[in-house]
Amino acid sequence: MLRQVGKRAILDFLDQLEEEHVQILESYFGERIVLERLNYRTVENYKVPLSDPKLCEHLCEISFPYFSTWRDNEHLYISHWR
Repeated sequence: MLRQVGKRAILDFLDQLEEEHVQILESYFGERIVLERLNYRTVENYKVPLSDPKLCEHLCEISFPYFSTWRDNEHLYISHWR
């Protein structure tokens, strides 16, 4: 159990770093550091107007393997999960 807590603590630490912290780490290590934010959410919901010209782009943004869609007269609703 402590191993999982330690991993979670490291991920939370990295997720809280701001740009100034990254600059401090870069000067300390003498290397360029790139930090990408993690998405902890397991479910995301979108509400896209059917009249939106970028509707197809919204559909292509779904990065989770499972998703569900439904619509009414004005909107397309998209839920996706891991």
